[in-house]
Amino acid sequence: MTETLTAALLKCDLADATGLSENCLPLVHDAVEVAATGHGVEAGFPRWEGDGASAYFLGCDAAARAVRAALDAVERVRIIPGYEVRLRASVGVGEVQKGADLTKVSP
Repeated sequence: MTETLTAALLKCDLADATGLSENCLPLVHDAVEVAATGHGVEAGFPRWEGDGASAYFLGCDAAARAVRAALDAVERVRIIPGYEVRLRASVGVGEVQKGADLTKVSP
């Protein structure tokens, strides 16, 4: 029998990103990465695709940590000085096999 772990996937993206300066995107990335890292994101995450990111959290408290990371990221992005930026975030919870390659897991 294969052991499974609780997994929470945090997805976030910028609302109305088309009007943002290219100078703002690195600030957003930094804010989201600090928030995710501070709440125990898995190594190699968050992963960025354009103006959106995904991050996996594993373990019995994965959902709580992902939600806290989402709230933290939304607030960190909201207070970036000189920009009016909104970050949308959602969290999904499920199970993955222990040792699974999270880069190949479908949300």
